[in-house]
Amino acid sequence: MKNLTNYTNHSGGANGADSEWDNIGKEFGMINNKHYYAEGEKTPKGNTPLTKEQLLLADPLLKQANIILKRKFPSRNEYVNNLLRRNYYQVI
Repeated sequence: MKNLTNYTNHSGGANGADSEWDNIGKEFGMINNKHYYAEGEKTPKGNTPLTKEQLLLADPLLKQANIILKRKFPSRNEYVNNLLRRNYYQVI
């Protein structure tokens, strides 16, 4: 089996799939975990806060992606916007 200590699991750290992926990774030796959350919206496994400034830096790329996906960004719901912004940091 491949050594997973050189890899990092990036997630939102939320209850459900995010947390379960973390638990499964630990069973197989993945010890590097980064769980992102927006300021004021900490999740159970959150350990990497993103400032409002960091979140807003993702907006131009999220707008571009949502054009391709035929969706609307930003939405009227700031919580949803922050989830999308957080997701940006999980994949860059």
